Amino acid sequence: MDIPRLVIAEERTGYVPVGVILAAALKQRGYRIRLFSSHRDERVIRLLELLTSQRCYHLDLDCLGNVARLRALFQAASGQSDLSLVLSPLGEMGRGDRFVLDDHTLRLVDALESPILPVMGGDTSAFVTAGRSAKVFEALPKGRVVSFMFVGVPNPREYQLLDRELGRRCPVMSLGYLPRDFLREMPPMDQLCSSPVPSLAVGLKTLSARLQSMEHQLLWPAFGALATQEPKWREAEMPQELSSRPMVAVLKHHSLSLSSGNAEALLSAMGCSLVPVPVEGGALPDRFDLLLVPHGPAHLGLLELLDNRGLCESLARAFLSRPVLADGGGAMLMGRSILSRGGVMKALSLLPYDSVPFDGEGAMESRVVRALEDGPLLNKGDVALGIRSPWSGFTRARDREGAWQVEYPKGGVEGMDGWSLGKGICSSLRLELWSCVGRVRRWLS
Repeated sequence: MDIPRLVIAEERTGYVPVGVILAAALKQRGYRIRLFSSHRDERVIRLLELLTSQRCYHLDLDCLGNVARLRALFQAASGQSDLSLVLSPLGEMGRGDRFVLDDHTLRLVDALESPILPVMGGDTSAFVTAGRSAKVFEALPKGRVVSFMFVGVPNPREYQLLDRELGRRCPVMSLGYLPRDFLREMPPMDQLCSSPVPSLAVGLKTLSARLQSMEHQLLWPAFGALATQEPKWREAEMPQELSSRPMVAVLKHHSLSLSSGNAEALLSAMGCSLVPVPVEGGALPDRFDLLLVPHGPAHLGLLELLDNRGLCESLARAFLSRPVLADGGGAMLMGRSILSRGGVMKALSLLPYDSVPFDGEGAMESRVVRALEDGPLLNKGDVALGIRSPWSGFTRARDREGAWQVEYPKGGVEGMDGWSLGKGICSSLRLELWSCVGRVRRWLS
């Protein structure tokens, strides 16, 4: 099986990862790409999907649980002969002039058996940048580094000096550089999810169009060649298909756009067909076997959902008769109210909790879910993995606690979560369904 793959690992800068702009530029140049991110900043997933108009998948070993599941997800979401790009953090300079590599990226490169393209900041002198790059080259697994790329280099003359100095220190070449004016501040999440095509996304698309038109700025043909450096992909063990070929309805709205494509990739691998249901003017199909209400800052789209009365009534009926999963921020819609910065917003009142959206930025964190009683998805004692997102908010129950105990990966209890109604489940965690494939099969059977 042939899956060309390349990990693009960037120094932490606080700016929009240039891999986002690069991925959009490669697509504009005719590359058929598949997109993955291991960044724990959900804005990277949203930006990739906005700029390329295609799904992005989240690769996180801590949330998937083991290498076998990660490889199965990667295989399910990749396409043979398509260029699979994985955006990942590289690390940062630590004490004692030592570069501290991101441990998750190291494990990811090893699991995917992938070449890696480090993207280094070049806003210091050529000598300093080349020295830092040499430290990265020495620290990364031997044979994995195929080239370097630089961002923030002030001018062509400085890049010439940098390229020459890098050649003296490392046996790899540079693919080119992006000037300083390609650096953009990372936008706040509410701007990214407040409309289908935010104005800032238009600016970034223009920037990627400018990059792809710069014929000699980067060695464009090298990206496809570098991605085929590793041996052919060793096929992973995939989930068995369901003979019933279930139909899955997926609620779609820009405020529900942070879930990544992981759940959809699993369901497709199991033989399900996916039907998008837009919040604005949409309706649930007459027949479906599972409804997904994805993760995102759902309070930003609550009023538009409430305006669609027919869809709201269908959602209430669906919980009583069909499997439903509303996780992460999507669970906020199903509670009694949302306590947002603008005041109290009445939600659908299907389940006995109130939600509090998180105001501010933050990173995703893995969690362990342990069922304390039998439910639609997990039975007593079953364990699954999930993500605590800064944009899923927190749920506060008035009458009863959830049926799941939420634990930190290294031990300790965070609290309770997981409310059920009929065959439906709501959780403020973004569940990783790849961590409980057997339970999903039982749920849909």
